[in-house]
Amino acid sequence: MPDAFRVKIFAMHWRLFIPRLCFIAALILIAPALRADQRSSPLTVQGMKFSETGSVQPRIREMLDKAVGLTERNLKYLYGVADPERGFDCSGMVFHLLLKMGAPNVPRQANTLYEYLCRKDAFHSARNDGGLSDLEPGDLLFWTGTYKIDRKITHVMIYLGKDNKTGQRWMVGAASPRLGIDVFRFNLGTSSGLGRNFIGYGKVQAFFTSPSPAAKPAAAAPESHISEPVVTYQVSRPENTFFEPHSAPMSGMQHR
Repeated sequence: MPDAFRVKIFAMHWRLFIPRLCFIAALILIAPALRADQRSSPLTVQGMKFSETGSVQPRIREMLDKAVGLTERNLKYLYGVADPERGFDCSGMVFHLLLKMGAPNVPRQANTLYEYLCRKDAFHSARNDGGLSDLEPGDLLFWTGTYKIDRKITHVMIYLGKDNKTGQRWMVGAASPRLGIDVFRFNLGTSSGLGRNFIGYGKVQAFFTSPSPAAKPAAAAPESHISEPVVTYQVSRPENTFFEPHSAPMSGMQHR
């Protein structure tokens, strides 16, 4: 084959190859920007937008997406259960989501989640640590006294953030057998803005950091059952109106 013909064939193939090479290079260059845009887009839930979620770490944002996704599956509140095919109790849902995100040594119950965060120096008291000043999407919210049992912490939910339009704080989780798994208003109720039963919040990022020397891994309880009495009671104090789903009126709903 004459050299001139070889050169001509080579030039023809090269002209065809260059556009493809440029396209691949462009994709490589813009991929990080596309991922950044995806991370910065606000979480949208039931017509509400949460701009705060655009600045959280990708893993925490994914956890929030998965949490909201669970509310759309008609799952039931089931005490002692952490099963995405059947349902959850409050800590079971948190336990499931943290495991899905790769967190090691996740405690199974609300009180042991709280104790873990205290050992990691990642718990913020609502009364002593500046109220809610450091609260961020994905953080865990803790209550006491929501039903009769001999432990300090009795309920946990996941903070979503503030709705852009109204400024209302929202959370997601498994509330009760009657209200199920949903997105709820995070209302504290008292004139001080604290409420006697809400005790504070823990930074979710603590579950993804290396364990501290003093911390002891918490054993996970079986997912299917916890051998504790299921004794619930009416909480009549007005500050306990923290189980208010998106479809409910802004006031007047109490935990049952």
